[in-house]
Amino acid sequence: MVKMPLLPADSNRVERTVEAQMDGEGRLKAHMLTQYFGQPGSAMRYAARHESADELKRSLERSFSRRLGGVTLERSAHPIMRRTDS
Repeated sequence: MVKMPLLPADSNRVERTVEAQMDGEGRLKAHMLTQYFGQPGSAMRYAARHESADELKRSLERSFSRRLGGVTLERSAHPIMRRTDS
């Protein structure tokens, strides 16, 4: 048995902020900021470091489409992709 570090719940969380507008034709335009802390962010950090920006964008589109129906991401920015180790 491996003993894992036990972190309090507030150290392992996902915070999401969404600003959205719907036009007269029913199209939704939204800006979403998601911040991952602790273990929930490990998969996203790995993907951001090992996938291209286009691969990550397609992955997010698929994820949102499974939950919301047809989703197209116009733009996406991934701050964790900015590497500081040159």
